[in-house]
Amino acid sequence: MTHMSDERPESLKSYLGADPGDADRSRCSIACEDSMNWMYIVCHSYYDAMRSCRLIGGVETYVNSLISLAKQRGYSAVILQQGPEHPDIRLEDGTTIKYWQSLDEVATELRDLQEVAPGIIVYSDFPCTPARVEHPSVIIQHGVGWDYRGPTRQNPIVEQLYKTTLPVRHYLLHHRIRRLAQAVDRVICVDTNFVNFLRTRFVSDDWDGRLVYVPNFAPSLSPEAALGRWRRRPQRLRCICPRRFTRIRGAVLFARVVSEIADRYPEVDFAFLGRGEEESEIRLLVAGRRNVEVKAVPHEEMLEEYRRSHLVVIPTIAAEGTSLSCIEAMAAGCAVVATTVGGLGNIVLPDFNGEMCAPTRAGVREAVSGLLSDYGRMRRYAENGYAVATQAFSNERWQARVWAQIQDVVTKHLSEARAKTQDPRSRLSPALKPGPRTHDNPL
Repeated sequence: MTHMSDERPESLKSYLGADPGDADRSRCSIACEDSMNWMYIVCHSYYDAMRSCRLIGGVETYVNSLISLAKQRGYSAVILQQGPEHPDIRLEDGTTIKYWQSLDEVATELRDLQEVAPGIIVYSDFPCTPARVEHPSVIIQHGVGWDYRGPTRQNPIVEQLYKTTLPVRHYLLHHRIRRLAQAVDRVICVDTNFVNFLRTRFVSDDWDGRLVYVPNFAPSLSPEAALGRWRRRPQRLRCICPRRFTRIRGAVLFARVVSEIADRYPEVDFAFLGRGEEESEIRLLVAGRRNVEVKAVPHEEMLEEYRRSHLVVIPTIAAEGTSLSCIEAMAAGCAVVATTVGGLGNIVLPDFNGEMCAPTRAGVREAVSGLLSDYGRMRRYAENGYAVATQAFSNERWQARVWAQIQDVVTKHLSEARAKTQDPRSRLSPALKPGPRTHDNPL
C-alpha cells in the first residue's frame, strides 16, 4: 500500500469538499441530516508512514475490512491514528490518515469533522475512545484485555505493591469502560466474553440493545482447495503458529513446547509466522532443530501458508477475542488447537472442530501431541472447522451483521436530528433558545 501525498490540506473543509461559512454552519448541518457518507475511524495503529504499508495485526485487519465495506456502501473513510505529529496522508484508495497525540485532541478533531461533514464515528476500542464522544458512534470491542497478571516482580516490595493496587486499577478501568459504553450509541462486541463480563459486573444496568455480538470473520478457500489435502495422509505434516511474537499471544509458550516435541516428530515441520519483541527468545528456544522455522509473512500471503498447513496452534495466554487467525485457519481447512481464553470458546467446539486446552505448557503440549499422533481426528476437526467457518464466520456474514448495526445507529441518529429541526423551539431567536446540548464527560 502506498500513499499519494504527505501534504496537509489547507484546511479541514478543503479536503472534505465542504466550506460553509460560520453563519451557514447550522444550515449545512441541517442539509446533511438526510445523508451521511463519511466514516471516521479512531485507532492506535493502522498505517506505517515510514514503510508506506498497512501494519499487521487483528485490529488493523478489522479496520481495513471495515474501510472496504464502507466504501462499497458509498462512504469515504478518514482514519485518526495515534502517532507523532505528521502531515495528513492520502492513500491511493482515497482513505485519509490523520494523526493524534492525545484523546483530548481526538475529541476536538471529531467535533470539527462532524460540524463540516457529519459521519458515523467508529472507535476501534475503549483505549482510543475519548471521554467526550460524538454521535452517531460505535465502539468495536475486541475482547477482554485485562486478564493478564504479568510476570512476577523480583523485588518483593514491588510485587506486593502490584498485588495491592491491582483491584483498584481494575475498578477504575471497569468503570471507565462502563461509562464509555453508555456514552456511545452501541458497542459491537467480537465475543460473548465481554458481553457477559459487563452484564455480570454491572448487573443493575440495562445493556439490552447497547451491546451486540458480531463475531470476527475470514475469507474461505473453496472446498477443494481447503479439504483436498486431507484425502490421504502426506509424508510430512505442517504445524504453524501464526501469532504476533508477544508474551500474551503465547508464541514463547508454544516455542517451549516445540523445543520439547520437535525431535519426537521428525515428520512434522513446525513454523512460527510473525514478528515482535519476543522473536529473539523464540529463535533461541528452537535453535538447532532442522524441522522448525521462524519467519515474518505479509498478511496477504497468509492464506497460502494456511493452505500448506495441517495443524494451526493458537496458544493465547490473555487478551483474546474471536481470533482472526483461528477463523482464518478453519476457513482454510486446518485443524486447530486453541486455549480456553477470551472468545476462542465462541469459535472452537471441543472434540468437534478443534481441541481446547489450558494456556499452559503442559496443556498445549498434550493437545498438540495428541493431534499429531491422530491423523483421523485431525482430519475430522479440519472438515468440521471448515463447515463452521464458512457457515458462521464468513466475510459475507460479517459484512451483513456489522453493517446492519452501523446502519441502525445512523438511521436512529438521523431520525432524532430531523425531529429536532421540526421542534418549534428550533425557530426561536438565539437569545431565547435553550443552551446547546453538550456531551458531558462520562468520567
